[in-house]
Amino acid sequence: MSKKVLILGPGGQYNHLILRRVTELGHIGILKEFGEEIKEDFDVIIIGGGPARLNENSKEVSYVKELIKLNKPILGICLGHQLISLAFNGKLQQYPSFGPQTIFIKRKDKILENIPDKFTAWESHNDTVIKIPKNFVILAYSEKNKAEIIKHRTKKIYGIQFHPEVNETEFGNLILKNFIES
Repeated sequence: MSKKVLILGPGGQYNHLILRRVTELGHIGILKEFGEEIKEDFDVIIIGGGPARLNENSKEVSYVKELIKLNKPILGICLGHQLISLAFNGKLQQYPSFGPQTIFIKRKDKILENIPDKFTAWESHNDTVIKIPKNFVILAYSEKNKAEIIKHRTKKIYGIQFHPEVNETEFGNLILKNFIES
């Protein structure tokens, strides 16, 4: 059964690619500008990447806090991951990472079903989550970053620092599929 996926693109280069991957997986993807009022109903929300530099007072963080109130599953990718972390009082630090990273799974979860314990992923970011929010757990890490994938303990809210939508990320489509279909 196909699901309706809202993709919020805060200006990032890969957001149209997220839309493409969602539709290739057989789901209905709708790409909207980040910050737009949401009038339609969606099954899941993906917040893509973008070039913004954030802090806890950024207007984008307030918008994510409103999205959380919709009580829908949310996946934050790159900047989306950072936004989710800040919305729940995590901390960021300027710590750029560009290119391939080896990802190590620390804790299994539905989003990582059928994913090996070690794989390569593509990163493209200037800031990194250095303190995960309370009520989140780390699912995966890299040598550079302790929080490559995080999950809220009781809600279906995930953050992924790398880009699962690009070809350079092994098992990226499967990660997206697992999130959308679980």
